Amino acid sequence: MLVWHGYPIPKRRAANRIFPAGHRESHLDEFMNRILAGGLLCAAALIPACAAASPLYACVQADNDSGGFGLGYRINKTYAIEAHHRKSREVISHSGVSSDTHMTAAGMSGLVLFPMKMDEGAAYLVFAKAGYERQRKEEIYSFPISVTYNGTVTNIENHTILGGGVQFAFSRFLGGRTGVEVIGDKRSVYWSVIFTF
Repeated sequence: MLVWHGYPIPKRRAANRIFPAGHRESHLDEFMNRILAGGLLCAAALIPACAAASPLYACVQADNDSGGFGLGYRINKTYAIEAHHRKSREVISHSGVSSDTHMTAAGMSGLVLFPMKMDEGAAYLVFAKAGYERQRKEEIYSFPISVTYNGTVTNIENHTILGGGVQFAFSRFLGGRTGVEVIGDKRSVYWSVIFTF
């Protein structure tokens, strides 16, 4: 039993004297309020970050005779960089002579973007691009002589990339692009679908 000013105090009452009613609860409430306030501040900071468009995007592309995919990073409103990989196959047969050419390519490009907007319409981008591509071509050919002959030739080629086009955003995560590009001495029109992360 505890004594307070010469008076015996029951243990339960002493506890209430030493720790007034609601003392523990008030400290617990204060602690929980701080946690809640910190959580709300974190959420307030994260919501705008999540709502903002991600600088990373992926695309699937097809042109006159090839298809592939790419990955891009938008540095700011004006500049972006992209890496791509594509494949194509071309089969030619004439007068018994045939060739089957398989091409794989990888490259990188830099883009300059010009934001535009139609009169009372949706916003879009006009862009110009320049880059580099490395191609590997494997040609399997066959032609008749006294005995039919088959052979394979493999070539590695490096080419510059020049082009431009227009890009539209269908939603926050989905867009489309069409353009013209010149790779080496070959010109093509391409279409691509863009997925923003």
